[in-house]
Amino acid sequence: MTGTESTQWEKALALQDHGQALAAVKELRELGRRLVRQRQDLAGILETARQLFGLYDHGTALNLLDASVRLAGKQPALLVRLTMLLMTEGRYAEAARFAREALVQGKSESIVDVDARLLLAECQERTGHSDEAASLTEEILKTHSASIPAHRLKAVLLRRQGKPQAALEVLRDLLKKGGPPHWETCRAWFELGQVQDQLGDYAAAWQSWITARQFHEASIDWNVRRSQAKHVWNHVRSLHRSLDGDHLARWCSRDQEDGNPASGPRLAVLTGHPRSGTTLLEQALDAHSGIVSMEETTLFTSNVYRPLFQHGPQGTTPAQRLDAMPERERQHWRRQYRGLSRLVLGQESGSRLVLDKNPDLLQLLPAWVRIFPEARVIVMLRDPRDLLVSMFSQALPPNHTAWSYRTPEAAAEMVSLRLGLWHHLRRSLPAHAFHEVRYERLVADFAGETGKVLGCLGFTPEPATLRPEVHSRQKTVRSPTYAAVQSPVHSRAVARWRNYSRWLAPLMKTLRPAIRGLGYGEAEME
Repeated sequence: MTGTESTQWEKALALQDHGQALAAVKELRELGRRLVRQRQDLAGILETARQLFGLYDHGTALNLLDASVRLAGKQPALLVRLTMLLMTEGRYAEAARFAREALVQGKSESIVDVDARLLLAECQERTGHSDEAASLTEEILKTHSASIPAHRLKAVLLRRQGKPQAALEVLRDLLKKGGPPHWETCRAWFELGQVQDQLGDYAAAWQSWITARQFHEASIDWNVRRSQAKHVWNHVRSLHRSLDGDHLARWCSRDQEDGNPASGPRLAVLTGHPRSGTTLLEQALDAHSGIVSMEETTLFTSNVYRPLFQHGPQGTTPAQRLDAMPERERQHWRRQYRGLSRLVLGQESGSRLVLDKNPDLLQLLPAWVRIFPEARVIVMLRDPRDLLVSMFSQALPPNHTAWSYRTPEAAAEMVSLRLGLWHHLRRSLPAHAFHEVRYERLVADFAGETGKVLGCLGFTPEPATLRPEVHSRQKTVRSPTYAAVQSPVHSRAVARWRNYSRWLAPLMKTLRPAIRGLGYGEAEME
């Protein structure tokens, strides 16, 4: 971009950086229209679309991607690039459309053909079309028998069909040599661990998850990830340590609640440590006719929390910053959030309650309740030992979160930290402001526990809320637990940690405060 377009781009970025996300969307929409009219700057159109995706204006961003194809022609390489962009944004159905077109256009280009088939297979697996995903995978392996991602995807499909032994055979021969340092090799080793876990070979599974982390690309700068993690958690610690005894009580007092219907639809947040069962409960609540859910966005983190503290007054603690917030500023953040939430949902919520399901909001709750004192807080709890096993066994992209769970010791520290923050908060939050749900009780009495949550939110159960697996198959679930919630509710993951007690034993000192604080099996810790 050059000239006027470059100036408008910089203006949009500055607006977003300073907490004016809705104004940034307006600028980017105009910039996109201008670039399309000029019919020259394809890179600028794609970058504008990417930025709009980040601001949840998916409709405009998708229109820009379609415009880029019209302007540049149906180039297979471009179509593959757009497919990858959409997959990054969790738009698997739209990504599949571009991947199919790439296959039609790229038959003479073997690399594009294979890439498009792999991406389409991944999209179809994510959206529940497992038969087509399996067929595409077999087609790839006929011509590229050493393809690591194709073998991994085939193993995933077999494991989910209840055929772990067949899945093991698919991966075992492939991984004897280890594979090259690459994200796909890393994912394959993580999948091998999941297969071994299903087969009951827990020692092999634990070792596979450790080995997987050794296959990240050598070019990844883990020092940067470590610095990012340190920056994030230093601020979170500062926020929580700066709270005094009555901050939360004052912010959440009933006379602070916004009862004016004109202020927008009702709001609730569903949070908890990642892998605590939030997706399962969210699918049940989203199935209710009076509730609509937003799933794991960075809306609040990126467009409220970050600019609020990044550009706020200096020389104050985070709690003081929140406490001294003028009412006009609080209303500004509410408007930004609600405006962006409409973009996330792609529709008006009407009279329905908007549910923001996001594990990351657990550590940001003080800021959340200061801005939304009327919103109900639903917190999922799960045995810290099960959380550790679940997090350590996941293939996390090489970001600051992956750094925080890089070893069993680091994972134990992070689980203890995040749960410790909630243990501290719940002693100060007024009882009317939050409701706790234990994963173990939820899966044992799904109807009863879900009914309690609905009652807390002012609703009565509906038949659809008792079948979250049915609801989840009717939408694209972007959470890493997308496959698990498509199965009927079960308790197989309860006390999974016992299978790994041998490797958890050295971590008990770190986990003990969280286990005791949340009332989980103290007598079983040793």
